[in-house]
This record gives sequence, structure tokens and C-alpha cells, in this order.
Amino acid sequence: MTSKERVLKTYTFQLTDRIPLDFCADEPVYDALIQNVSVKDGLELMEYFHIDFRWARARWIGPELVDEQGRKTDYFGIPREGERFEEYAVYGGAWGMNFENLSRKFKGKLVLQGSINTQRTLPFGTVNDVKEEVRSRIALYKEQGGFVLGPSQHLLSHVPLENIMAMYETAWDEGWILNS
Repeated sequence: MTSKERVLKTYTFQLTDRIPLDFCADEPVYDALIQNVSVKDGLELMEYFHIDFRWARARWIGPELVDEQGRKTDYFGIPREGERFEEYAVYGGAWGMNFENLSRKFKGKLVLQGSINTQRTLPFGTVNDVKEEVRSRIALYKEQGGFVLGPSQHLLSHVPLENIMAMYETAWDEGWILNS
């Protein structure tokens, strides 16, 4: 099954050969992973992790993105490092979500994309914590479709590379559904 077929079936709540995988990260994370797994670029990195999505990643050519203290920010003015980063570090996370309830309530109505916690598990958990969270999502959604596994938001440079590796390796090893 191709990535396109897998994603289209997932978005229509049909079972696929495996759970589709998504990836989103800041540039330093891409660079560190490319070096860590010894591939030449981001496309080879996506192939290495068996990622089913491709996102356009145009380089910023506008003015430097900095806050009033000269620290780097993202497009929305949110700092990506330093003292003020912690004020913003909890946006977009999966904190407090009950995935069992979500899967029952929205089965066949809502596709969940992401969900591996970038607030606690990925940055602060052990490799085993990451594997267990991935396994729990796969077990919950494996038989119903409508789920794409990936981080709950962009992976930032404070997430240990071994935890990112564990997320995708576990998903690849244990996310198979159908023989095709």
C-alpha cells in the first residue's frame, strides 16, 4: 500500500496495512536526526522513519524573526529558546485528553492526527514511556481507522533524539494492521 492510499483510507475510516505516520519538527531537530541516522536530507529522513506525509518546508526569506530582546522566535512571535520559551511551551499539547473517550465518542467521525505527548512524554519521559504511549495509541485505534500517529505538535530541540527514535521505531514495529 502506498502512503497516499494509506492516508486516504485512514481519512475515510477504512483499515489500512499499518497506522500512518506523520512528522513535524523544527529545523534543529531535522538537522540532528539527519546526522544521527546518517542520511543526506529531510526526504531521506522521512523515508527512514516511514513517514506517510510530506510537507512543504520553504526556507524563511523575510526579516530575522526575533523578539524585543533579540531572541529567535517562530512566525507567530513565540520564542523557541531562552527564558520566555517556558511561558509558551504548553500550547498545542495533548494534556489531559482521554483518548479512550475520544475514540468511542468520535469513532468514524473525527480523524486524530498526532497525539504522542510533546509536553511530557517525549521531552521528559524515558524511552520505555514513549514506547508505551505509542503502543497504547496503536492498540486503541488499530481496529477502527481514523488515526495518524505522530507528535502532538512540532518536535523541539529539547526532546531527546532517543525518544523520537523510539516513537517511530515502535510505530513501525507494532503498527501493522493488515497483510497486503
